[in-house]
Amino acid sequence: MLLQKQLNDAHNKADNQEKTLINIQAKCDARVQSVQAECRKRSVLLEEENKRLINEVNHLKEKQCQYEREKAEREVLVRQLQQKRVDALHKESTSKTLMDASLRRSVHLESELEDSKKKAGQMRSQFQEIQDQLTATLRCTEKMQGDVKKLEIENSVRRSIIKKQDDQIEQLQKIMQSSTSVKQVLQK
Repeated sequence: MLLQKQLNDAHNKADNQEKTLINIQAKCDARVQSVQAECRKRSVLLEEENKRLINEVNHLKEKQCQYEREKAEREVLVRQLQQKRVDALHKESTSKTLMDASLRRSVHLESELEDSKKKAGQMRSQFQEIQDQLTATLRCTEKMQGDVKKLEIENSVRRSIIKKQDDQIEQLQKIMQSSTSVKQVLQK
């Protein structure tokens, strides 16, 4: 009777352990799949954001080149106008109205040149911000890949624990079978 009760208790304990192991393994698998899906989703979003930022950087580089070309052209034009102004001052035959117009144009171009310098500075600042965002995005991607590897390692450890527990259950079942055979021999 006592052996029967111990045998039943051992069966129940083994069944409970097996159910617990199955539940733990299912939860682990579900969590890993969820994290992997989230990582894939984030990775796709980060790739899209990287592409967008790269396009924006390229666009800003093109704008910066355009501003620098315009700046160089304006500088050349300003120098030419200043030279014309100097020539006009040296020539007595040049009228005062022509000098005033040249001066106004020169001031206007210098103002535009200053505006262009400010715009170029703003473009450099925007370019730096985008580069910083791109660097942060790349770091985030690397961190997420590290997190996925950690989860895979944890999952592997849990699987080995489950395997050990499966082996223990198998041993308990063999013991229970042998005790059942002993019991049957004793009952005969």
